[in-house]
Amino acid sequence: MKFFAQFSLHFLLALSVTSVVSHGQTGDMAVKSGPMIGHVSMRSAQLWIQSNGPMEVQAKYRVKGDDEWMYTSLQETSSTEAFAAHLTMTDLEPGTEYEVSFVMDGAETSESIDVTTQVLWDYRMDPPPFSFVTGSCAY
Repeated sequence: MKFFAQFSLHFLLALSVTSVVSHGQTGDMAVKSGPMIGHVSMRSAQLWIQSNGPMEVQAKYRVKGDDEWMYTSLQETSSTEAFAAHLTMTDLEPGTEYEVSFVMDGAETSESIDVTTQVLWDYRMDPPPFSFVTGSCAY
């Protein structure tokens, strides 16, 4: 009986420590899925990242090789949105490569991506190449 009481006490202690550690996740443990790049235009880009729980999420970005960081607006993730954050990078320059990293609850994660904006080609060069497929259900 004494063994069972000690085992139960150790089990409850381990469970409570695990609960406290998992609730206060920051850094790399905070990212559940992503990051992913959404729509990228000449002057803005959409980013998506999912956290493991409710957190304040922000992306910081800069021109590749530059020193000055820019930040997206701070967004809180919640269970109603599956803890996903949709972040928008603004004030970008056309045809420029940016390096992006993410900050969750004030801690920087090791998750990073590169984003390249579309080139400003309008009336300055040939339009980008495109192709399309046509078909028919008749054979």
